[in-house]
Amino acid sequence: MKQLIKFSTVLLLTTTVLFFSSCDSDEDISSSLDFHFHPKVGAEDFSFSKVFDINGVATQFATAQFYVHGIELELEDETKSFENHLLVKASQMVYSLGEVAKGTIKGIKFNVGVDSINNGQTEANFTSRTSDDPLSIQSPKMHWNWNMGYIFVKLEGMFDNDGDGTPDTPFEYHVGMNSMLRNIDLTANKAIMGDNMELMINVDYAQFFDGIDLKTNPTTHGMNAIFMDNIQSAFTVM
Repeated sequence: MKQLIKFSTVLLLTTTVLFFSSCDSDEDISSSLDFHFHPKVGAEDFSFSKVFDINGVATQFATAQFYVHGIELELEDETKSFENHLLVKASQMVYSLGEVAKGTIKGIKFNVGVDSINNGQTEANFTSRTSDDPLSIQSPKMHWNWNMGYIFVKLEGMFDNDGDGTPDTPFEYHVGMNSMLRNIDLTANKAIMGDNMELMINVDYAQFFDGIDLKTNPTTHGMNAIFMDNIQSAFTVM
């Protein structure tokens, strides 16, 4: 009887140690990952209160935001996917993604824009979304109407139209529709360490306007392939 009790005690202790070791192991192999989209204008940090030189024109932003979805992380042994949409704003830099296995992020892929299924949703689909959903009603608004869908990228502000160095004329770039979706493919080679990790990606808003003259093209509502193609060069992993 004593031997049976002793054996049961040893078994219980062994099971307990294995359980807690397993919990510790789970914590050790994963990390909570945040994306930090850091807004820039060329080499300068973004600010709504600052006037920037974009293509030789004094420019000031009032709105700067865009949708991201379909994030994929190329890890050492697997590809980790996140299907949720993010509404990336110059006024908000950090976005939580979730748990990722520790190791090395070799590459990052994501789409700028909204997927075609959500972009073609009905009015009932749209209005039934909760306020914390990036695809719900936004202010400033990020959709046109139920036929045209979401605004993928919205940049607004003022630019200097008379050459005196003071922004005095509004510009509006509201770009969307399914054909304007663009894929971003970045090399990372970043080690995932610690319980929480923040991965920084610079967003250069000046690059959006590469080859675009705001004085002759101050407004886009709909499609603009040059603008969206520029976006593919606007992101860099830091």
